[in-house]
Parts: sequence; structure tokens; C-alpha cells
Amino acid sequence: MTDREPEPPKEILATIAWLRLAMSREVDRREGRATWDPAADDAFRRACAFPARGIGGVLFGRLREHAATQGLALAQAVASLPVIPQERQGLEAVLGVAGEIADGVVRRKLGPADALRLAAEASEVAERLGPDGKLGQAWAAALRAADKSGSVAAYCDGAALDAMPGEAEATDAVQVMTLHRAKGLEFDHVLLAGLEEGVWPHWQAEQQGAIAEERRLFYVGVTRARQTLQLSWVRQRRDWAGKPSRFLAEIPRALIEGARVAPGSSNQRNAGRADASRPTRSAKPPTQAETDRLVAEFKARKVTKATR
Repeated sequence: MTDREPEPPKEILATIAWLRLAMSREVDRREGRATWDPAADDAFRRACAFPARGIGGVLFGRLREHAATQGLALAQAVASLPVIPQERQGLEAVLGVAGEIADGVVRRKLGPADALRLAAEASEVAERLGPDGKLGQAWAAALRAADKSGSVAAYCDGAALDAMPGEAEATDAVQVMTLHRAKGLEFDHVLLAGLEEGVWPHWQAEQQGAIAEERRLFYVGVTRARQTLQLSWVRQRRDWAGKPSRFLAEIPRALIEGARVAPGSSNQRNAGRADASRPTRSAKPPTQAETDRLVAEFKARKVTKATR
């Protein structure tokens, strides 16, 4: 057994859930259509439950069944749920509030702590968060923790992992964690996923001027590995084509072994006529001195870009 910190009060968990739900929304401006990430289904459930909006267990059970049948996120399934309009009102109200939070965060370019405050106010949870007592202290602690995150996206990612049940405690098990939580730790093998523009760096980081923080987190990630490091990105996500993260291009080529390059990508063109279907390796591995020099150049490049 290991000691675990006590779970935060339900008011704070609900506020975090509201913010996670809000930031899981993506809007296609051309079609005027919103899509919701199924990874935030747990946040949607908590937001529907607190504060109470008359959404009963029977109705939510029907929504869950409908979403599973259609292969949709719970929030996405609300629009097509076969119920009378009056029954759908509470669910639509939750999505409306989440949309207001998301719009406010983007429009006002809020940081994590201010975004959390906005979520509390818009969802009306703030009415229950007094400045005094244990609840007030817990709320102040939650805001301080949010302030330590570089961006709203990073904070929501960390909150999502904190909400995952059954986190492995054994040291010989695969561990999934945020980069903030990985600081100061090292592992024999590390896999960093989601290295696409719009994901890492996150599109909100671009708007909020937080690219330097995203780059620092990337450096934290790549330096956690003792033996092997795998970096991955996808060509196609649900609604858009993937584009390799700018951070990948900043890694000195001589440090990369077995790099698989996507056909037709700029990296392949830069690599000349290399066969992109096969792993490419340097003819002669760099010496330790060369590796140290390249790592120093990588660090210097990171610092230079962060100060621009």
C-alpha cells in the first residue's frame, strides 16, 4: 500500500471537470459544427451531476447506451439522442455552459488558474466555494497547482490523467503520466506521442504565447529516457490531417537512429533520396564528444527560441 493524498472536495473536482469538458470542444468555423472529445466523457458525467440540473440516472443511462451504439462521445451524442426536447434541455444546458467557458478562455487568453476561476463562475460552482474553511483552503491550493501548469491544455491533460483509475504503482509496469509529473524522473524506455502541430505544441499555446513552455516540456520529455526514446505523430486524426510538430525538426539529425520518415513529407525531401519505407541509420554513429556537442547545441537552440 502507498499513501495517497485525500481526494479534493466534490466542488473542486466538478470545477476541474467543467474546464476539461470545455477544452475538449473543437469548433469547425467553416461548418459551424462543434465536436467533443470522448476522452472527456468522465468530465461530462461529473458536470452533469454537479451542480444538479435535473439530469436523472435513467436519462443519462439512455445517453450512454446511445453514445456507445453510435460510437460517439457522450457530449456529441446529445444532439441525436431520441428523446423529447424537454428531456434534452438539461444536457444541452451543460454543453452551453461548457461552450461559454471554452469561448471565454480563448477570447481572453486565460492562463490555467484564471480558466479554472471562469469555469467555477460559469458553472455556478463558485457560489459554493467560500474563502474560509477547509473548502476555501482546498480551492486556493487548486488554483496554486493550476498556476504551475504552462498552459490550460497542459493543466487539463494532467487533470485527465489524475482522474484515471488504477494507476500502476509497480516500477516494472508501463506508466502513463504528464510531462509535469515526469520532471525529475528517468526511465529506460520513453514513448512520446502526439507530436503534431496543434497537439504538441497545442493550438491554444500558439494563441496564448506559450510555445516556449511547450518547447521546455518537450525537452523534459526527451531527456527522461536512459536507453531508448520513441517519438510519434499521426498522419490523420479524426477531423484533420496530421503535420509533424516543429519540435521534431529541432532535433539534430545525427542524434536520430532508425528514424522512419513519412512519404512525401518535408523531412523526406530534406533527406534526399532515402527510402522512407525503411529505417535510416547513420553510416557511422557519432562519438561521445560529438553527441555531447549536439546535445549542447540542442539546448542552446531551445534557450534561444524561448527568449525570442
